Amino acid sequence: MERKIFVWDQKFLPQIEIRDLEFKERLRKVLRLKNGDTIILLNNFEEKAVYQIKDISKVSLVLISKEERRLKPKKEIDVFLPFVRKQVLEEMIFDATMLGVNKIYLFRAERSQYQLSEISERFYKIIAQAMEIVEWQKTPNLEIVNDFEEHVDQSSVVLDKEGEIFESKFLGNKLKIFAGPEGGWSEKEKEFFKNKGAKMISLGNVNLKTEFALRVFLSLANFPIIS
Repeated sequence: MERKIFVWDQKFLPQIEIRDLEFKERLRKVLRLKNGDTIILLNNFEEKAVYQIKDISKVSLVLISKEERRLKPKKEIDVFLPFVRKQVLEEMIFDATMLGVNKIYLFRAERSQYQLSEISERFYKIIAQAMEIVEWQKTPNLEIVNDFEEHVDQSSVVLDKEGEIFESKFLGNKLKIFAGPEGGWSEKEKEFFKNKGAKMISLGNVNLKTEFALRVFLSLANFPIIS
C-alpha cells in the first residue's frame, strides 16, 4: 500500500525536515513509520517525490527520486460554488478536486443563506486529501470572489433545472461552471446569465441537490462514457 501525503508550499529538496506537527503525528501514529521507511510526497508545485526517513524523531527526510505529475483532466474547468452549509461546501470542494477542476471560486448568490468572509484552513486540508488520491498535475486554486458576475462570459455553463438538457456538444475545452445555491437562481440572475451568453444546462427534470448536480456534471465533462 502506497503511503502518500500532500504538503502545501514544500519544495522537494535533497534533504528536508518537516516541522508541521500534524504531519509528524500522521507519520508516527497513523502510518507508524520508522527510520529507513519510505514515503511519497505530493505538493502544489506539480511534483511527486519519494523520500526515505532519516530521523523519525525530527522527521528528517532524504530524497530518493522526484518527478513531475503529468495526469491531466479532459477539460480545463473553473467551478463557482455558492455559499452553502459548511458540510455541503466541504463535500463540493472535495468532489471538485477529485473530478479535476482547475480553480474553485466561492461566491454569494442572491438566495445564498450563508456567508463566508475567509477561506477555512479545513478547505485546504480537504483539497490535500483529494489530491493524495487522484494525483492530478495541477492543484486547484481556491478563492472567494465578491462579484461572481464579473467572471461570466460565453464559456460559462450554469446548472439550472429549466435549462437545456445536457449534451456534450455544449462543452468546450475550457469551461466555467456555476453551481446554483440552495433554493436556485433568482430570476434576475438567470436573466443576467442569458444576456452574457452563458449556457443554462439541465441534468433532467428531477430535483437534484446542488452538490449532487455538480458531481454529475463534472463526471460527464471530465469522464464521458462516450468520447
